[in-house]
Order: sequence, then C-alpha cells, then structure tokens
Amino acid sequence: MIWVAWRTQRLQLLVTVGLALLLAFWVATTGLTVSQSNIWKYWTDGAVFALYALPAIVGIGVGASLVAGELDHRTQRLAWTQGMSRRQWLIWKIAVGAGVIVIASGLLVVLIQWWTSAANIALTSSARGPTRPVIVPSVFDVTGIVIIGYALFAFALGVALGTVVRRPGWTFAAAVPIFIGARLLVRLDVRPHILAPATYSSPTGNYSPRLTTGWLLNSGILPVGRTSPLPGHGWSTLPRRFTACISAEKSQYAQTHVTRWAHCVVVNHLHYVVQYQPASHYWPLQGAETAIFVAAAVLLLGLAVLGVNRITA
Repeated sequence: MIWVAWRTQRLQLLVTVGLALLLAFWVATTGLTVSQSNIWKYWTDGAVFALYALPAIVGIGVGASLVAGELDHRTQRLAWTQGMSRRQWLIWKIAVGAGVIVIASGLLVVLIQWWTSAANIALTSSARGPTRPVIVPSVFDVTGIVIIGYALFAFALGVALGTVVRRPGWTFAAAVPIFIGARLLVRLDVRPHILAPATYSSPTGNYSPRLTTGWLLNSGILPVGRTSPLPGHGWSTLPRRFTACISAEKSQYAQTHVTRWAHCVVVNHLHYVVQYQPASHYWPLQGAETAIFVAAAVLLLGLAVLGVNRITA
C-alpha cells in the first residue's frame, strides 16, 4: 500500500521535495558565500515571503489532491474494491504524504536555524556564553519548528476540504484563505497569551538589556504597584497628573524632555512598565504554537476519515 500511495501522489510529493531542495540550496549557498549584512538583505528581501508562503502552497497542494483528486477522476471506486477498507486506504495515503512533508520541512528547519544564526536574526552571540535564542516577532513564524506545524496543518486542511469540495482546484482555492485566517488568528490573538508575559518596571524609563532580546508586548506609565492598566484604560493612556506635570515643568523650567519625564514620574508615584516575552520563552512558544497546529491537523484528518466513510462510491 505504501507503493500505491506513493505512485498516486508522486507528482505532488516530488514537487514538494524539489521546492524544499531548491530553497535549501539557496539558503546554503547564501549562508556560505556572502557576508553577514548581505544575508540579512537576502533574508528581508525574499526569504521571509517565500517561507511564509511555502507551507501553505506545499501542504495544501499535496493535501488537496489526496482525496479530491481521486474523487475528481473517479479512481476511488477501483481503490475501494481491492480488499482494503476506505479508512485503511486513506490512512496509508495520509501517512505517505505527511511523512514527506515532515521530512522536507524538518530539513528546512535545520537549514534556516543555521542561516538565521549566521545573520544574527533568531540567534545572537553572548560575550560570556554560548548563543541564545532571540524573539523577533517579524520572523518568528519562519524560524524554529513552527514551520513543521504550519505545513502539517495546511496538508490536513487540504485533505479535509477535499472530502467536501471534491475538486482539487476549488479545494486549494478554499483552503488558502482559511489557512491565512488561522495563521493570523494565532499570531495576533493567541501567541501573545500562550505564556504569561514577564514584567519590567523602571522609575526612569531606562531599558534593561534583557528587553533587547525579548518580544515587547505592551508598555506604559502606570501607578506604582500596578503592572497593568487601570480598568477602562489602555497602555497608551497617560495619567492626568503626569501630563499636567509635564506641561507645568515645560513652562517653568528649561529642562530636557527626559529630565522632565523622569521627574514627573517620580513625584507622582508612577513607574514605567513593560510587558514582554523574554528570550527564554522562545522555544516554549515555538513548541506550544507547533502543538496547536499539529492538534488542529489531527482533528482535521479525523474529520477527513469520517468524511470519506460517508462518500457514496
């Protein structure tokens, strides 16, 4: 059955492997031959866009043809009369397709981690110790192990929708906006709250060095003793006594803005608070987000199995 599953999906799987190898060759070549500044230019100019799109294109492309392709060409009738149940038939096809996607995306994870380390994007060197992770929100989605989760989710989404739409092209078209919506939902609304953020406060507004390697979530001026805004207020809301003090100090004294700011914070019993995800949360966040998408993929594949059982041969 492995051989049959490979034969029926070999075009899509070979394209997947080819795209992964092509990107891997480009990453390896630029990482070995160009300077660190040029790696950053390559990264920001092209690689981020390619890596954002690759899990969706590959995963959905393979998944959409897995069931919908068979139904569209009516070849499922032959497959389901060969002494194997529909469930076994689908599980073997899923196993082969998912295995190739995991291997290909795993290869990219290794290469991308090495590449971004060379460019000091996802890893940074410490003068007193080994390299440590840095959370850079703009490239968090295309570093670490989350790429594997995205690819599996895209694959499962294509398989599940294919049992309903039953046309590979329309399945792909329907899956793309759903995939994008799921990614945006997790990125904007779920990821910041997966782990409880750390808090840093300062009466003068001076930044701690550890903030430079973390992910800044919120910041603002709050009353002493509070680490979050008052009910009904946002992080950008400045206390009235602080704004009044700033205006008064500006009119009475020829002080710099920084000096007035620090003075008004102290005399009004305020402090500057920053909520952030520290660098130590990089891998826990990666693992948690990957688990979310893998769990969603398992759920979708379970629905696909149920859907195939309901299809009239």
